[in-house]
Amino acid sequence: MPVRNNAYFSFAAVDVSADLMSLDVQEPMGSNDATTMSAITRYSEAALTNWSISGVIQGNANGRGASEVAFQDVFKTSAKTAAIIYRNDAGAKSADNAEWTGTAVLSQWAFAGATGDKLSWSFTLMAGSTLTRATA
Repeated sequence: MPVRNNAYFSFAAVDVSADLMSLDVQEPMGSNDATTMSAITRYSEAALTNWSISGVIQGNANGRGASEVAFQDVFKTSAKTAAIIYRNDAGAKSADNAEWTGTAVLSQWAFAGATGDKLSWSFTLMAGSTLTRATA
């Protein structure tokens, strides 16, 4: 999914929302459809166990920004794990703006783009734990 104008994403306790250029969540965040005997039921997941997130953050032309530092510092560690927090909207968590929290493994971190493009970094996060959904 593309980044919403007001999405909130925190990686390693750093709010990287302002630097996000794209964000793709490989597991539905919020609700799923189940079909039983031709009836479709929508239900909310309390937690997600099989997920991945990929995205791109913009680089800082004047040196390393806080978002770059957070990703680079985690990538240098042997475990490559960090806490994440995601909400569709930067507002407070609520029934309409669930907050997903968990641990991610930073499996890919690299320059993105071509000569003449704005400096950017691509990343891929894999499940390091269950993502837990909270609304209050």
